[in-house]
Amino acid sequence: MLTANQIDTPLCSCCKSTSKTFLHHVYDHEYHTTEQQFPLNKCNECGLIYLSPRPNQNALDIIYPISYNNFHTRVDDEISYVQKVTNFLQSLRLKKLIHKYFPKRHAIKVLDVGCGDGFILDRIKSTFSDFKTYGVEPNKYAAEWAGKNHDVYCGLIEDYHTQTKFDLITSSHVIEHVSDPLGFLIKLKSMLNENGILIIDTPNIDCLQYKIFGKYWGGIHAPRHWTLFSVKTLQETARRAGLETLDIRQMPINVFWIWSIHSMLYQFPKLRVFADKFFDPVKCSSKKSYYYFFLIVISELLDRIVKFFGLGVGQQRAIFIKNKYD
Repeated sequence: MLTANQIDTPLCSCCKSTSKTFLHHVYDHEYHTTEQQFPLNKCNECGLIYLSPRPNQNALDIIYPISYNNFHTRVDDEISYVQKVTNFLQSLRLKKLIHKYFPKRHAIKVLDVGCGDGFILDRIKSTFSDFKTYGVEPNKYAAEWAGKNHDVYCGLIEDYHTQTKFDLITSSHVIEHVSDPLGFLIKLKSMLNENGILIIDTPNIDCLQYKIFGKYWGGIHAPRHWTLFSVKTLQETARRAGLETLDIRQMPINVFWIWSIHSMLYQFPKLRVFADKFFDPVKCSSKKSYYYFFLIVISELLDRIVKFFGLGVGQQRAIFIKNKYD
């Protein structure tokens, strides 16, 4: 159990309202870092969904164990089949965006916040060799790996101070982990060039999977996801940060199906061994396994069918620029 100095009870990070409705108690079924359950709430004013009470900065070493997937660094022949496909798709999407928003593509300064071992920056650099690539990563092992090829700061974005202004800032699945998403966006906006763009990827709670699984939805990822956005609440938080939305769209995220099934099965003690064997949320994306690759392919197809019918998938990508009138 976490101690009192490792727990905070924050207000809504978007509108600072104290008025909230309790939704579910959620827990860590993936890494088992704590036996505590945490209340997931919905703000009655703006609709933002967030954990409160929840772990705070003093508990980060507990809720993010050394085995945490995003901290792992691997050379290409050690990467799982799922990761290879995921990295390839991410690379294609980013290249498409860069071609669209930076047609001249000369000496662009790129910052990836939460860069992990630098896999996104690696793919940008391999295609656009004259780009100047920077990263921010709190995990020292991942930051050290990324720092071999990029200019990387090891620490939290709140503590990162630079005079450099960036043409492109990316942050993939980070904003849901930070204690102050509004402050996070304000900080990133301050580092943008006047014509720079900010790309944010984050789970989308307004999706079919959440409607099906509820508190067992994999995107909840308790207790590490502190804030869960819909398209509407992400745009509202960005607006309050002085950002204008250029584009926002939903994208498939196949692992959430597997995480959700694992979480649902875990409510039954007799099924936990079965859940860990066939729907392990950690191994599904990291282990070299044809079984998990097949499971991910099925999950990807499900997500694409769901998206085709407009029922809402579990990930969103938003592209922002500075609000000229802010």
